[in-house]
Amino acid sequence: MTALWLRLESRRRWRALVALALLVAIATATVLAAVAGARRGASALERLLAVTLPATVAVLPNEPGFDWDRVRAMPGVEAVGTFVSTPFVTAGRMADAEQGAFFPPGDRGLGQTLERPVVLAGRLADPDRFDEVMVTPRYLEANGKDVGDTMTIALLTPEQMDREDSAALTPAGPRVQARIVGVVRSFFNTDSAEGGTGLVLTTPALFERYTANFMGASNGGFVNAAVRLTDGEAGLPAFVKALGPDIEVWSVADAAMFHQRIAAFESAALLVFALVALIAAVVLVGQSVSRLVAASGADLRAMRDLGLTSRQAIAAGSAGPLLAAVAGASLGVGGAVVASFWLPIGAAALTEPEPGIDVDWLVLAPGWAAVVTAVAVRAAAATWVATVRARSGRQMARRSPVASAAARWGLPVPVAVGLRFALEPGHGRQAVPVRPALLGAVVGVLGVLAAFTVADGVADAIREPARFGQTHRLTLFFGFNGEGAPSRPVIEALLRDPDVAGVNDAKVGVAASGDMSFPMFTLDPYGRWPDVALTEGTAPRGPDEIVLAPVTATDLRAGVGGSIRLTSTGKTEAFRVTGIGLLPEGPHNGYVNGAWVAPEGYARLFAPGEFKFHLGLVALRPGADAVAAGTRLGAAAGKYGVTAEPTGPLPQALELRNVRLLPILLAGFLILLAVGAVGHVLATAIRRRRHELSVLRALGMTRGQARGVVVTQAVVLAAVGLSFGVPLGVTLGRTVWRIIADTMPLLYQPPLAVVALVLVVPLALLVVCAAALWPARQAARLRVGVILRAE
Repeated sequence: MTALWLRLESRRRWRALVALALLVAIATATVLAAVAGARRGASALERLLAVTLPATVAVLPNEPGFDWDRVRAMPGVEAVGTFVSTPFVTAGRMADAEQGAFFPPGDRGLGQTLERPVVLAGRLADPDRFDEVMVTPRYLEANGKDVGDTMTIALLTPEQMDREDSAALTPAGPRVQARIVGVVRSFFNTDSAEGGTGLVLTTPALFERYTANFMGASNGGFVNAAVRLTDGEAGLPAFVKALGPDIEVWSVADAAMFHQRIAAFESAALLVFALVALIAAVVLVGQSVSRLVAASGADLRAMRDLGLTSRQAIAAGSAGPLLAAVAGASLGVGGAVVASFWLPIGAAALTEPEPGIDVDWLVLAPGWAAVVTAVAVRAAAATWVATVRARSGRQMARRSPVASAAARWGLPVPVAVGLRFALEPGHGRQAVPVRPALLGAVVGVLGVLAAFTVADGVADAIREPARFGQTHRLTLFFGFNGEGAPSRPVIEALLRDPDVAGVNDAKVGVAASGDMSFPMFTLDPYGRWPDVALTEGTAPRGPDEIVLAPVTATDLRAGVGGSIRLTSTGKTEAFRVTGIGLLPEGPHNGYVNGAWVAPEGYARLFAPGEFKFHLGLVALRPGADAVAAGTRLGAAAGKYGVTAEPTGPLPQALELRNVRLLPILLAGFLILLAVGAVGHVLATAIRRRRHELSVLRALGMTRGQARGVVVTQAVVLAAVGLSFGVPLGVTLGRTVWRIIADTMPLLYQPPLAVVALVLVVPLALLVVCAAALWPARQAARLRVGVILRAE
């Protein structure tokens, strides 16, 4: 019986079955691709670190002649790989950021005994060949090259290297023709989220052959190193203590954890996208299955009267949707596999050790089974309602107070009838899924407003660096390691520029607390420099006050009102934590690492003239042209021998760009949900209440009034959706954005999607009226005589 019924259905309703299969395929591919991409992204860094012998810390003494053999001999040190702090370029000047500058390895450690990269294409370079290089994927994209192509490495002369302005010189030394032999990736050497032109990784043979070109004729170049500890992070306290407090240690493990938090955020965003897409799919596919089964309901009921059992009826009614589900789910799984080529997204894509097509059967196989099962259950339930339950008797119709009031008030017939169609579900053959339509309209508006509110918050964070604590637009480099130009004349000169609001004279020293070391910035503002970006508490004013960055505060287990003891150059002092705030991105710190102190507090730990870096943070007035002002101010600072760099976008802001499309896609899915729900109920109402409309037409209702009934029904659904969805959507969007802001972290600014709020009402009305066009046309063209004779 089931096979015979399926043959009949496939012939007369093949278009509906194909449409259902395609809808199932699109929904399946979207949901499964998002879930599989989220799983892949969440594990990308872990899988990369498992095969690349990752470094635990980077040790940055920046001192000529530093004894690295002493570090290698320390207990708990598993491997050391040095890299030269003098970069080389593949073209152009040293300061030409568009060409990129790269640091060569100083020995056979980096790239072999630690941070051994995975090979994405080609092979690893021969460490004994100075003319072989490896590159990261973005280098090939940015330079139009491929494995096997050559590049020119330009080096400084030893005399150029000894000059203080070497970073701005055009290399006049040897030009090495090197061949690209592989595309590689490790966490220490991966493409930046900030963009750029990728990385070039040379062999230690290049440094061994051209040592003087990197170290200078006076051998005064710096060599830093990556270090892998036997006990990993657990061995960090003992290592830092043995190394000494005056040497900066940058935790690669902490950077990996921070990167993982960003990847986890992106994965969570994909999962939310998958969840909302799943909700939309459940409603849309469920309604399509119900409509498909309902179309055969009358035939099945007639066959029940001829002896068809309930089990046979349910099996026959479910066969067509089940076949469409199997075909659609299979096609959707294939689509998810193809989509995996572009996943994961964002930060995870930069650490994925095996990019390309990925088949995650732990997601795809259960997903396929769940889709087929869900459609089968839905079809069986709809068939039972249409055949078994429909024979059990009638239920009393529920009346709507609003529709009843409209009738009492004498409103026009199209309005009164349209209200009843929109708000009263009816019963028996005239039953209409009113509640799902109302819920779909509310959820659609709510989701769209919430999605655009979150998107507005994302756009604001990308547009305003101050949300990440970057209140300055230009960084001046006064000095390094206690040497450099005086800052006061430069600051006074820049303050005379009309676009300059203020300058902070920031000395940066490295302080230690227990097993941690971090940079301390002095808060010494001139002019109207903006306030410190605080998430809680107050700025440091006294000599014993300090503001900690969020990650540093977490690592120290310190909060506002607590106290910490800091050590530097043999001094140990106690500080009281007055606030938690964001810092400027410095040469060796991120915006969530480090601390702010007053100049008097800095003097308690460091001698006069002692600093790791001496920076000037220049804030511009609102509305100033940052590019033009930066060029002008950089030239003015250059007259004093001071270099300047514009404040670039933070990696975190760039990571937000990778997910800013997801709220818009969510909005699109929810619009589809709302339109599908409204369109379904309008079409269903005309079909199931055609007898009532025919009676009204026979009593004098015109074709235009019949159209008005459908339009009124659509407008009422939109009005309910707007009434509840707008306030709930804005509230939900702000709540979600606050959670995101606390997770990043960044300063929370309540988002307000003004354009969406202004357009949501007219667009909602336009959409529902467009959805009502075809049902309204059907209502106006009802064959009244035929319908009444049949009834």
